[in-house]
Amino acid sequence: NTISKNARLAAHKAASKALSGSIKNKTTKAYMMFSDSLSGNGAHILRGAQEVLGTSFPIIGGFAADELSFQKTYQYLNNDIYTDSVVGVLISGNINIGIGKAHGWQPIGKPHKITKARSNIVREIDRKVAIEIYEDYLGKSFQELKNLGIGKLGISYPLGIKMKGGKDYLIRTPLKAEDNGSLLLSSEIPEGEDVNIMIGDKNLALAAARTACLEAARGIQKQNIKFIAVFNDIARYNLLRRDSIKETELIKEVFGRDIPIMGFYTYGEYASSNVYGQQKEWSNFQNQAFSIAVFSE
Repeated sequence: NTISKNARLAAHKAASKALSGSIKNKTTKAYMMFSDSLSGNGAHILRGAQEVLGTSFPIIGGFAADELSFQKTYQYLNNDIYTDSVVGVLISGNINIGIGKAHGWQPIGKPHKITKARSNIVREIDRKVAIEIYEDYLGKSFQELKNLGIGKLGISYPLGIKMKGGKDYLIRTPLKAEDNGSLLLSSEIPEGEDVNIMIGDKNLALAAARTACLEAARGIQKQNIKFIAVFNDIARYNLLRRDSIKETELIKEVFGRDIPIMGFYTYGEYASSNVYGQQKEWSNFQNQAFSIAVFSE
């Protein structure tokens, strides 16, 4: 099944196959999932995997990207190349995993209410055509926004939902503007939610990367670290540019300079986080985040 036909079912089947192929008598520790970013709803993809693995099971990974073209992305599994798909690998064995995630984007202006939406398509904000929020904030016409590319603008000025019981915001990036002024987002925002336009700051973004590293370090107590996986939103590179190397330096500063690091720039991230300040961990879908998973024995 493809994401565009049924994102939840596609992710469900991928996770089921990974689980059925896992090594018997081994304790499963995490699921690493990668998916197409342009054909479905990130939250639906995550839910499909959670139906198989459970809502508190660690899921890490990200949306595939195409260097801000927003045209087509690819996923790889064994010897095959896919698109419009979900691929994943279940990680098992005598290992520990520390996971951290943070973004550093801040709200600007007053909150606005989502007054008409379905899945990851927002049709109205404050009872006005959704695109008008960007026309008002950026001072550009609908046609100018379409010509510039709402995806490229959206990564700099995404929408944020304030998480209940805390100060953090869940970020949603507009990927495309429809001809009727609706916004296609990376993931859903339910009707009735309040949202803010968000803006990035270099210092806050780097501070968030440090926060994520320290959170991951607490999860493993700096045991014998084998490798580190980083899923870093492309919006962060777009913000930091030449300073993006500082994020890599932060990782080395916290965990050591000789540990192998892998990862890529994403259009969205899957990672665990605290549930409204409680101790229980769950996985959610986020944009603009620096997500890090540290594997140790």
